[in-house]
Amino acid sequence: MLLDEEPARAARMHDGLRKGGFDPVCVHPDDSLLLGVERERPDVAYLALDHPDRALLDSLSVIKRHRPIPIILQTQERDPAYIRQALGAGVCHYLVGQLELAAITAAIDVALAQFAEGNMLRRRMEHACVELETHKRITRAKVLLMQRRRLDEPAAHKLLLQTAMERNLKLGEAAALVIRLFEACDEGAAS
Repeated sequence: MLLDEEPARAARMHDGLRKGGFDPVCVHPDDSLLLGVERERPDVAYLALDHPDRALLDSLSVIKRHRPIPIILQTQERDPAYIRQALGAGVCHYLVGQLELAAITAAIDVALAQFAEGNMLRRRMEHACVELETHKRITRAKVLLMQRRRLDEPAAHKLLLQTAMERNLKLGEAAALVIRLFEACDEGAAS
């Protein structure tokens, strides 16, 4: 997706990007960036705005939260505070000044690659967090079994495995069940 406030530059960019193997969709600067991203569902957004405003950063923050895509901002704005805000709002590449088409296509390629890498790292981190929570749940269930049933760790693990197999559950799900059962017993005893 291409958004450029200068129509002549936008036309040149559109033609150049098309020749470079991209399929750019132009969005008029007066149109809503949010609606354009939602409607077009682009792989990347290239924004050429000489003096972007705070409203743009707000829109970029919404895009970052709801439909993250790599965003490249080409501008004349050199204020370090604005640059930090833009990066925080989801801009992958912040380019200052007029650039040749080759530099722009390279920036798009890099932004796409970095975005894919970032997504892969986020998925790995999310998976690791789930695994850690599952491990904590299993450990908690075994501790409860060891304390309440006076079992050693191997026996508690074996009982947890048996529970999982008998009920056709994953080990983490069986652990959650054991924890809920002990908590329900504690609540019943407290009543």
